This record gives sequence, structure tokens and C-alpha cells, in this order.
Amino acid sequence: MIKSKFILLAKSATVDSLTSQLSINSVIEELSAPLVPSVLGESVVVVVFERDENDDSYYDIMFNLYSNNRKVGHKEIGLDFKDFTRNRLLLSLPILSLTEFGKLKFEFTLKSKVIASLIVNVIKAVPLANIPNLDFHDHPKPLKKSLTKNKR
Repeated sequence: MIKSKFILLAKSATVDSLTSQLSINSVIEELSAPLVPSVLGESVVVVVFERDENDDSYYDIMFNLYSNNRKVGHKEIGLDFKDFTRNRLLLSLPILSLTEFGKLKFEFTLKSKVIASLIVNVIKAVPLANIPNLDFHDHPKPLKKSLTKNKR
């Protein structure tokens, strides 16, 4: 049976074609929006799956997206391990619509059994405190000359 090693949401992720190294940029731990509905730009769900050597090498898995326990999207994905025991899945989400505050759940299932899941909180953005504008003409007063006299 396959299982996940880790799952996360990020702004972007790439795999180097020469070294096969995975680079993940801007991990998203929670989402904040001033109001809903709102749109999150491009993002990617990164999952590393692992299987035992005697397991099948190909699986049809289902990706489900939930907003506050209500399914808002799904997609069937073919997961091909080939001769490897690990598989990195980078699922691009071109636009993610945030329709309500609460929890977004990213879930992968195999034959109705959850094999990977991530919950990201969607919170109301708090306005930044008013920061006074600094005027470039407001310089601090120059330091007084040294109290010790230079002896020559």
C-alpha cells in the first residue's frame, strides 16, 4: 500500500532536470484574505508518496479539495512509480478561489482511503497598524563633538 512521506502547499516548486533535486518556494502555512470571495494566485501541492517494492507500480488516485468539509473540487490522477519506490507529485493549482473563511483541505485518496491530507486555515487578514510616514527631511540632530580634545 502506498503512503505519503510529506505533503505541503507552496507558491511554486520545480524539479531540476539534471539533478532531479526538488526546490520548493514560499511554503504556505495559512492563507489570509481581507475579504471573501478572494483569489489565491498560482500555487502547487507537493506530495511525496512511497510504496513497498512488492507493491504495484501504478495507481489511480483521487485528489479532493474541501472548503469547510464541503467538497469544492476533485481530479483523478495517475500515479506511476515505474521502477522506483518513491514518487514526487507536484499538482499545480492555477487559481484557487477562497469563498469563505475556515479550513481548506487538500486530500488524496486511493480506493476511498485517505493516503495524504493537508489542512490550511483561511483567516481574515488583519489590517496593518498605521505606520507614521517618515519624512526624509526629519534627520536626527547631529552628534555633539567629542568631549575629549585632540592633543597634538
